[in-house]
Amino acid sequence: MADIALSLWLKLQPHLTELIACAIAALVAQAVAALRRWTGIQIDQRHADRLSAAINRAVGLALERQLGRPRARELVVSYLRETVPEALAAVQPSDEALMLRIDASLAEARR
Repeated sequence: MADIALSLWLKLQPHLTELIACAIAALVAQAVAALRRWTGIQIDQRHADRLSAAINRAVGLALERQLGRPRARELVVSYLRETVPEALAAVQPSDEALMLRIDASLAEARR
């Protein structure tokens, strides 16, 4: 029995290094994929936060200028395009979603 185990060990031994290297490569690939997902989420969240903050700043400007809803919307959209174009491009909100968000911020700020 010991001879069989020794024989098996001697046949597998040269390939163990390759098996271990493959296992390590698989683990590294999984770690890299997880890191990419995590950083992608972080980047998306950062863009969303910047967009939200810019909307709030622009709403504040619109209220200071005592603009009505249509003109306030225009001011906010132009402010966003001017100050956070990369966040707009990354988040890509639909026009409807953006207007709903602006209207909600305007309503909240006017309370």
